[in-house]
Amino acid sequence: MATYLVTGANRGIGYEYCKQLQERGDEVIATCRSSSAELDALAKKSADAPTKVRIETGVDIADDKAIASLLKTLPDGSNGTPGRKTHLGLGLAPV
Repeated sequence: MATYLVTGANRGIGYEYCKQLQERGDEVIATCRSSSAELDALAKKSADAPTKVRIETGVDIADDKAIASLLKTLPDGSNGTPGRKTHLGLGLAPV
């Protein structure tokens, strides 16, 4: 199991990444400016599953302060969250 950070998670490809990652057993940190009904439903569905979808709203990837604030909330592996964090939405290197 790994932990993935997905940007633009409220719709389109970002949402589909979240859905598929959670279904295969990975933890997901779903980031977006504002959530969607579909993403909220996925997070609610995952509440009783072994792997969770955590939604972080208010994240604008063009805003350095928003990114810095988000980075402070990410697990570092020492709090019981195994795996790696990979930024999928933009296809960047692991975070």
